[in-house]
Amino acid sequence: MSEHKPTKVMLFSGGMDSYCMKHIVKPDVLLFFELATEDNRREMINLAEMPFFKDVKIIHLPLADWEMENKIIPHRNSILALIASNYGNEIYLGATAGDTTKDKDYVFKSQIEGMLNYFALDSHKTPVKAYPFTLNMPFKGLSKAGILGRFIKANGDVQELLKYSRSCYKGEDYECGECRSCLRKAVALVLNNIRIDTVFEKDPFLAITQEGLLKLAERGEEFLEYERAKDLHFGRIKK
Repeated sequence: MSEHKPTKVMLFSGGMDSYCMKHIVKPDVLLFFELATEDNRREMINLAEMPFFKDVKIIHLPLADWEMENKIIPHRNSILALIASNYGNEIYLGATAGDTTKDKDYVFKSQIEGMLNYFALDSHKTPVKAYPFTLNMPFKGLSKAGILGRFIKANGDVQELLKYSRSCYKGEDYECGECRSCLRKAVALVLNNIRIDTVFEKDPFLAITQEGLLKLAERGEEFLEYERAKDLHFGRIKK
């Protein structure tokens, strides 16, 4: 067993999920990767406004050349997790129940942990001496509504969360309200009894496209949460 103190390292994006996880996990090291994509540039601007900005370790890692049309960067979380292992042995990644990319599932977790712990056998060749290495996804079994509920129960500041976290960069002063990211956030807020009228440029329950709804329907339980949140939002059922 290692005598070195475990270190929590969190991959931080500035979205609602990672903002909640920061409050709950209380990481020792907060990493933000400057990837040079358009959304990432907007994240960086938003990050600079956060009250804990000075405590964030920013790593320049331009991966924009490999961004696909659907905004997926292949192997992204593999690369980020490997780099994070230079800062600590307990790595935290934001992943929710509805995520479908391979680099946010339990097979990925197992394989990355196996690789990191294999490298760590040569302790003189790795900067972090604490052992073992783990890739933690504490929100993997939760929807966004569940994550936000955990944040509230942990005495998180909801107004600060709404002020600083962004899930969409299509809008200017506010999040657009038209995209699937905005709808998922709106569902989480409504199910946690939080008003959404000052968060989005348009009402997500009215502005979402049919294509966006079809994509949400692929997420199973999240679609059921959407239908309940929609009924609550329009007063069809009581809270």
